[in-house]
Amino acid sequence: MTTTDATVVPAQFGMGRVIARTFDVFGQNFVPFLLLATVAVAPPMLIGWLWMKPFLAGAKGPAAASLFLSNLPLMMVTIIVSVIFTYLLQAALVHGTITTLNGKPASLGECIATAFNSLLPLIAIGFLVTLVVGLGFILLFVPGIILGLVLSVVVPVRVVERKPIFDSFSRSAELTSGHRWAIFGLVFIFFLAIMIAQSVIRPLTGLGLLATSQPTAPAFTIFWVADAILRIFTTSIGAVGIASIYYELRLIKDGVAPQELAAVFA
Repeated sequence: MTTTDATVVPAQFGMGRVIARTFDVFGQNFVPFLLLATVAVAPPMLIGWLWMKPFLAGAKGPAAASLFLSNLPLMMVTIIVSVIFTYLLQAALVHGTITTLNGKPASLGECIATAFNSLLPLIAIGFLVTLVVGLGFILLFVPGIILGLVLSVVVPVRVVERKPIFDSFSRSAELTSGHRWAIFGLVFIFFLAIMIAQSVIRPLTGLGLLATSQPTAPAFTIFWVADAILRIFTTSIGAVGIASIYYELRLIKDGVAPQELAAVFA
């Protein structure tokens, strides 16, 4: 989908349009988006490797339990770093997506600046969303899915509309209302594609889908590298997808063209 499509306001949410727009924008910004995703994905992946390393050395029984407890702080650091970098990446790629839809190339520096201009609000939003959605999954699972859909465009709302934190939450709920099944369908397709890709990667790296024994360090290392590369691609595509969903919702509900959305970055 190109910017000329914005002159026609569709009556319904178009899953096909969102997918086409996502890959169109990603294709136009392949290098800068992957660079940003690499920066975002690398730290938590490296920390996760450090956390897993003792178990790959063959720790079992009480020794494994002791290692698990001693590595809990490192696990928490992994979660915290992952949340922060994920939401900063989302904000950066929202900027890149909107400017691209406006017919201008995405600037790496401007994408980064946009993310850091909302650094503290994005961190707060990231941890609040993680907490709320996580509790929903822990309680009954389905509420977690619903809350995730309700808050799916909270980052684009914050970045583009520059609303306060809790107003961004309510605005996301307002925009997604009436279209959550369609958004769920897109999310389902996305995660299904990831699962298929991982199922292909595992045998190629020496790890079976249903491993009956502890993986060797070399096999796990190869899988970890392959998974990191896959995660870089899926994280960047997912972030662009969120921005594309936000654009689709604004187009349907507000009739907003990309020029108007991009004006906030001028």
